[in-house]
Amino acid sequence: MIYFAAILNIFCIVVTIGVVVRDNQRRRTALFSFRNVFLAGYLYFQSFGFFSWILDKNSNGWWGAVVSDRNYQSSIMYGLMLNGFLLVFLIVYRQFPIKLKQQKLVSRSLQTPSYLMRLAVVMTVLSLTVWLMGQFAARDLLRHMSSGIGVTATGLATWAWAYRIRNPVFIAMVAVIALLSLAPHLTDYGRRGIVSVAGVIAWVLFYRVTFKFNPARVFIVTILVGFPMLIVLAAFSEARVKRPDSTADAINYMMEADINKGMRRLATFQGAAPISIWCLENFPKPYDYRHCYTAKASVWFFVPRSIWPEKPPGLGVSIPRMAGMRGVGGLNVGAGLIGHACAEGGWYALILYAILLAIFLKWMDTLVLRRPSPLYQIPLASALGELFATARGEVNYFIDIMIISIITGFIVLKIVHYLSKPANDREFIQLTP
Repeated sequence: MIYFAAILNIFCIVVTIGVVVRDNQRRRTALFSFRNVFLAGYLYFQSFGFFSWILDKNSNGWWGAVVSDRNYQSSIMYGLMLNGFLLVFLIVYRQFPIKLKQQKLVSRSLQTPSYLMRLAVVMTVLSLTVWLMGQFAARDLLRHMSSGIGVTATGLATWAWAYRIRNPVFIAMVAVIALLSLAPHLTDYGRRGIVSVAGVIAWVLFYRVTFKFNPARVFIVTILVGFPMLIVLAAFSEARVKRPDSTADAINYMMEADINKGMRRLATFQGAAPISIWCLENFPKPYDYRHCYTAKASVWFFVPRSIWPEKPPGLGVSIPRMAGMRGVGGLNVGAGLIGHACAEGGWYALILYAILLAIFLKWMDTLVLRRPSPLYQIPLASALGELFATARGEVNYFIDIMIISIITGFIVLKIVHYLSKPANDREFIQLTP
């Protein structure tokens, strides 16, 4: 039966890649879309993690050896849910109608490289200011807001660079702004922020330079943007194990980090697949369903625990205790998107979340194409790391952070643009997607 589970997983991978390529060739959905970023995370955490667990249980660390037994019946059910979510998501995304008015004009200043770079510098300063304010109060909220502003600044700098792609000054400016935008993410759990910074650079280059599918260009952009950030991510994955107390500590740990070990750590897929199977085996018995917890938690996320001490804990925090693990402190594991559905009602929760996510991402993708202006496209792409990680688990947490980042980046960019726009800002030019 384990072979049947593997076949189900292969089917999921083949369908996903096939739909992405077909939709891009038929110009239905851009290659670098919000839908495809989510699907990449879905394959990484839920599908590739499942393969890793099937083929080598021990390679998944404690979550493969302790959290769940490789019950073949459960593996097949997991494979069915893996494909069930995917099919519902793709069908709803394709069929659900989203109508938005096309933006055809934009002020000339927003197409001027020097002006965009000035905006990026101002946004970077504001990002670091908000982050420093967070050292004294509302740390988590201000860090998320700082991330949205900083990633937006990186996107603006990249947008300006796209006009002067061989200009060494613009290349240096993008590098400096990107590095400064990484500062708020080099403590605590900052890997998603690092992915967001790398993601917005690739996002802008794709929509400004390589909009049509061109394998050679996509490969070059992936290497130039992805590989350096992958090295940074691997180094930070090793550094965060030492729990750095400051950005300076994190940088020192990263300089000493074993990159190969960090790469192997990234290849464990954070155990989302086996932990999902553990949820499949343990809900509704011996533990009761947490019906639609993710949907409800998306609302009460904004209520501080100091005001509501009895606020229900997240699934990732609860699983180590439920699994009888000891000596792990406040460990927070990724239960996977499927694991959350299994804990929140099973198939009906899985289908509900597939529908809601498909509609939400269809709206965002439509907005990007209908508003081809940096004022919209860049803030919308300011939390790609959160979107990629959605399939890992704690879906409500990542979605809420993504919304905070997008709204903050959009509002601050609008304000800065309004206050600094030149006198001829009333001149408009025709936009093309």
